[in-house]
Amino acid sequence: MHLVPAGARRTFNIAFDDLLNNIITYAYGGASDRSIDVRVEITRAHLEAALSDDGPSFDPFARPAPDVDLDLDERELGGLGIHLVRSLMDEVSYRRESDKNVVVLRKYLDDDDPTPQAR
Repeated sequence: MHLVPAGARRTFNIAFDDLLNNIITYAYGGASDRSIDVRVEITRAHLEAALSDDGPSFDPFARPAPDVDLDLDERELGGLGIHLVRSLMDEVSYRRESDKNVVVLRKYLDDDDPTPQAR
């Protein structure tokens, strides 16, 4: 059984949820007949998920980070979720493979987190 520190689990869930929502909303337009492939790996060192979809080619990490110091009315619309994902994860990557978008999230598990919980 693997122990996943509560803090790592919470931040990972936020990032994972945002990416799933982006795929469903933007890549698939809410269509119910599409699928998302998910591979999750838990080791003593990290928690990793790879999400794969067959939507149009789109690298969510190619866009520059939004300027969060600007007033809300001065900012471009969009990009805050991906900015959050980048901020929460230790590693993120994108590749196009076999006509699919593949996004990988990795969170290193910190042995110093005092609240490990079984997952």
